[in-house]
Amino acid sequence: MKRLHEVLERTGAAASSWLSPRETPPARPLFVVAPAASVGLDPAELARQVDEARAEAELEGLKAAQDKVEAVIERYMDGIQRLAEVAREARRPVPDEVVALAVIVAREILGR
Repeated sequence: MKRLHEVLERTGAAASSWLSPRETPPARPLFVVAPAASVGLDPAELARQVDEARAEAELEGLKAAQDKVEAVIERYMDGIQRLAEVAREARRPVPDEVVALAVIVAREILGR
């Protein structure tokens, strides 16, 4: 990606002093981790604590994933239940049609 001062130099336009290239500062770490020796923990204890924290985080992640899966399954089961109800209603004959068919059958019987 070209910087603005590079484009201005190439096009020959005059650039202000605030557009001149500057030295970028060195990157700093986001988190500074103190060495284990300064905290007073031996490396074995530190490794054990890290393993415990990792195992706890893994369990929490699995529980969260299980909750999400259960919520999705519940939504699907509700949808299936609604679909079954709609299908049952669709298979049920309409009362007006049943009455009309009964009247037609009665006329045929009486007409003989």
